[in-house]
Amino acid sequence: MTEWIQDYAQSLRRRTEDLKRERRLAEDLLHQMLPKSVAKQLRQRKHVEAESYDMVTIFFSDIVGFTAISASCTPLQVVEMLNNLYMCFDTRIDSYDVYKVETIGDAYMVVSGLPERNGDKHADEIAKMSLDLVAAVRQVPIPHMPNKRLQLRAGIHTGPCVAGIVGYKMPRYCLFGDTVNTASRMESTSLPQKIHASSATYLALMKDNAYELQLRGEIEVKGKGKMYTYWLIGHKNYSVQNDSLVCHWNPNAPRKKKAPVESSASMGNSSITVQSVSESATPVSPTDGLHKLEGSEVTLCVSAQVENCMGSFGTLGSMIGALQGCQEEDSSVPHWDGNLLPGSVNQE
Repeated sequence: MTEWIQDYAQSLRRRTEDLKRERRLAEDLLHQMLPKSVAKQLRQRKHVEAESYDMVTIFFSDIVGFTAISASCTPLQVVEMLNNLYMCFDTRIDSYDVYKVETIGDAYMVVSGLPERNGDKHADEIAKMSLDLVAAVRQVPIPHMPNKRLQLRAGIHTGPCVAGIVGYKMPRYCLFGDTVNTASRMESTSLPQKIHASSATYLALMKDNAYELQLRGEIEVKGKGKMYTYWLIGHKNYSVQNDSLVCHWNPNAPRKKKAPVESSASMGNSSITVQSVSESATPVSPTDGLHKLEGSEVTLCVSAQVENCMGSFGTLGSMIGALQGCQEEDSSVPHWDGNLLPGSVNQE
């Protein structure tokens, strides 16, 4: 009898550990789909209110000639190419105070300043990240086209925004506002390997006079009319040269670094070099060609997309439902219920 009780207790401990692992995995996946603060509220069965942000900076990018490249590839080759690209991008953006909103096809959307406010640092974070990604994309190989390299077209804009959760079965973290629309227009009117910045972003970046920007001039923007825009060339401590991110900052200076998400992804041949400050680009005056910024109105909704999640957890809604009511990292032994989380738990 005693031996049976010991065996049962050991089996219960194993199952409890399995349950904890499954719960941690579900939480990790949930945090990749939604901001941690939002996911926590959903697990606690709280209603997540939409929140207004006075100032954020939004980044959009896409691959130049993606349609033509895709036409010469099989669907599996397209998936492999995009997977290589996004593994590289996702690894790079972990070094910045930004949040990836979504990827749709070859489009990549990132924001800084929400869901966690960071004062007036949002434009700086997005600008440095943009320089990094433009440098990194040239190092991402196309497995079935070894002689070709991808080119990125990017756009950034600064302004107010509203963010919130839309949907229940498949909740999505959405951004609303004219700022989203304008950032998208900056990307669509950009050029290969260029970062197109609006006047609002230009003003935000020139506060500390650390960036090198070049006046593009007045251009016609769909839905916005004529706008004065700029090219983001580089930074006194960062610049893009020869398809690499050239860094000039003091490596011993403190720098916020996000904890990397555990992944089996491997980086390509991206490189970082160090050299003296470039003098090839000349900053323009803050008053050069500034156009009066127009007011903003809510016009566009952008929804987040669930992607590249391993395992069988059903819908995001079912995952949240499974986690609701569970104590986070409770040291006590929970009651075993094999249906507590979606997916099966290995039993020995």
